[in-house]
Amino acid sequence: MNEPTALYFGFHESAGHCLHWPGGMSVYPDQLHGFPWDDGLLDGGLLRNRKVPDEPDGRVHWTCGGRDEFWFAFVWWDRSGDRRGNSTSGFYVRGFPSTERRAAFAYARSIWADVVARQKHPLVLVDLEGRRPLLEEVEHQGRHVYVRTYTDGEAPIRATLLFHRPEDAAECARVLREARRPA
Repeated sequence: MNEPTALYFGFHESAGHCLHWPGGMSVYPDQLHGFPWDDGLLDGGLLRNRKVPDEPDGRVHWTCGGRDEFWFAFVWWDRSGDRRGNSTSGFYVRGFPSTERRAAFAYARSIWADVVARQKHPLVLVDLEGRRPLLEEVEHQGRHVYVRTYTDGEAPIRATLLFHRPEDAAECARVLREARRPA
């Protein structure tokens, strides 16, 4: 696992809406090996895909993923640097295991304390407490992991994941089962 890194996407000083390294230097998502999101997803797409209303209120939504490296995305609607609609901010963090989202969020907040300080509302990590779990069922058999999930008001989605090694399938099933538990 890499050393922890926290990037920031949003309005930062005079650079506009970009993805930034600590210290302010901008970077394009495709320059980051294994980074799972493109500019469209960084610039409001992750929130719009979830149908989160464009209302800056401090609620921070999260997701995770990656190719070769595991990343967390912590995103929220933000007017603290740019007053126009559809203005978002996000922390993109690597170097933490999938079970450590709160630690990853705390790390990003400490690295980007100036961004946190300018917010009009406290930043609060949104969990899915009180809702049906996104993953309803996870079953592991040999090299396969069977997953059943749901979409609000629609039929469940069923997926079969096939791995080269049974150990990889077992680890995937363990992580998915962990994700089902309330934090």
